[in-house]
Formats: sequence, structure tokens, C-alpha cells
Amino acid sequence: MRRMVWLSVVLLALVATACGGGSGGDADLVVGEDDRTLPEPEPGVTDHDTGVVDAAAQLAAAFESAGDVATYRIDAAQGSTLRVPGAGLNQVVTLDEDRIATSTTVDGSSSYIDMNLTAMFGPLGTADDITIQLWSTPDLVVLDTTSYAQLLELNPSADVGPFAPGVSSIDLEALAGDSDDLVTAIAGSGPIGITDLTAGLIDILEDVSLADDARTFSGTATYGAVLEAQGADIEATARSVAGGLALNLGVDVDALTELYVDLYREAPADLVIVLDDAGLLAEIRIVGDLSALYEDLPALLTALPDAGISEAEAATIFANPVFVLEQLLRFDLDPPASPPIPDTTEDRTDLWVEFLEASGF
Repeated sequence: MRRMVWLSVVLLALVATACGGGSGGDADLVVGEDDRTLPEPEPGVTDHDTGVVDAAAQLAAAFESAGDVATYRIDAAQGSTLRVPGAGLNQVVTLDEDRIATSTTVDGSSSYIDMNLTAMFGPLGTADDITIQLWSTPDLVVLDTTSYAQLLELNPSADVGPFAPGVSSIDLEALAGDSDDLVTAIAGSGPIGITDLTAGLIDILEDVSLADDARTFSGTATYGAVLEAQGADIEATARSVAGGLALNLGVDVDALTELYVDLYREAPADLVIVLDDAGLLAEIRIVGDLSALYEDLPALLTALPDAGISEAEAATIFANPVFVLEQLLRFDLDPPASPPIPDTTEDRTDLWVEFLEASGF
């Protein structure tokens, strides 16, 4: 029984850490012995004769030569590997390059985000994909949550709040709010500015090397630095993750937030950056090792009055963990036009104010 309790904790921590990033491919959940190994590194990335300094300078020059990009699309796919031998846990979510979790198109001050949440709701067995389409302009945010009708068909009593099926709008002038901030609160992250992203990557990357193809760069950074380069606020991200987990487990939210902040700041990440034939940004692959989460959790969780397990026992269960998150970002600097904003919408500004305030935003 004790082991099953701790197995539940492991799964909760996984969901909390990976939330807000969308869905990857199908998950294989294996409880027991398994001989699978971690994914092999991407092939073809080798040190160039010019050395680390030259490779970093060449990448910076390539980013600078691209100039400002006002219109672009970013498609994101994700995967993860979680192994905790002491708990008999082996979960692999394969990164499927053809199954895009989030597609974001930016055109000046407007953006369109298409989120596929099907994997998140997979156990419910919905017939079709669960998606959200979100349009953002300086004055208005519009959401199409029509596919949520499937969730209500399966559970008519479910309260989906402002995500109720339909096409709705949020009046930013009435809120006196910023569209990027609101999109971040709804979608987990706002549109990534390519100029800011590339500048951030140049600042954080270390051990940069260039492959023989002269357009594939590799480097290292901390996972937190990568999140910040993508526009995330580490403290806010950590608190958002910790809030739900702390509520479920009854742990102190500030202590758990601090644990996640430290985890993000210290967790290593490997990056592979690929330029296209014209020298423009084509894709970024990120592999972050967050295994330390399961080394630090036992002390925090066994301090609970009803933990029912000692720190030594917990440390044995959580020994030798592997928790790796993978992300693929693909860039299209000449994207097709986004779908037009729907003409007919239901104003749910008040509902969103109530929802966001209740969520601590």
C-alpha cells in the first residue's frame, strides 16, 4: 500500500512538471521490469575544427543576419521519459514529429494558437481530437472550444467554466489588460518572439559546436535558462506547477515552489539548433534532465504528518530516477495565413475575470 501511495506521488509530480506544454505522442506505461533505454542523442553533431568560440560566433552571426521577423509560425511537439526503478515505474511518451501539440502563428501584434489537448484527455476515450483555437489581437481574445462538447457528453455534470463549448471572446479594453499576458494565463505561454528567442539563446548557450554540415549547432544550458529564453518567468512557472501539486498533496506551496525554482535553475539541458539552407532558424531540439526532482521530493513529502513512510524508505523507492523532457520547435518564416477570426462570439469577459482571479492570476 505504501508503495502505491508513493507511485501516485510520482505520477502527480510528472503531470505537474510537464503541464502547460501540450501533448506529445502516445504514452507507453509500463509498471515492472523493462529493458528500454533512453533515446539516443541526435546523430551528426560533432565538434568543428574551428572550436567552441568560432561555432558560437557563427551562430550569433546567423541569428543577427536574419534580422527582425514579424510573421512566423512555430510548431511544437513534446515527449518524455520517466523511470523510477524502486517504484517499478517506466513511462515513455514518444516525441512524434508529426503530432503537433501547439502551433503558434504570429503576424505583427496579432497571433493564432492551435492547441491539441487530446493526449491529456486520452483516458476519457473521446471520439475526436480535443482542441482549442485562440486568436489574439491588441483589443480582443477569441477562443473556439467547440470540441469540449465531447467532454460534457462523457460527463454532463463537469464544470468547464469559461471553456464551455462554443466560440467566445474576451474584451481586453474592458479588462484594461495586455493580450500577451492573458494568452499566457490561458495557454500556459505566450507567443515566442523569434528575435528575443535567438538573442536569449546566444546569451545562455555554452560548449557550442558546429556539425560538418555547417548548419547544425549543439550546445548546453540550464533548463531554466531555456525556459526564460522562450519568454517564461521561472518563478511564475514554478508557482503555477507547485500550486496544483501542493493542493493535492497538502505540502507547503512556497516550499514546493522553491524546490521547482531550484530544479529549473540547475537542471541541465542539451540543445540542437538547425538552420535552413538560407541560414535562417529551422528547428530547435531541447532535451532537459529533470531527474533531480525525484531526489529532492522525498524529504519534502515525508515531512507530512500522515506520510506513513520514512525518508530513508522514500529515498530507496526514488533511487536512480530518470526524468527527461524532450521538445521540438519547428519554425516557418513564411507561413500560410491563419484562419480568420470568427464573426459571431459570446462575450465571456466576466467569466474569465472570475476564473483567473480564482486561479491566482
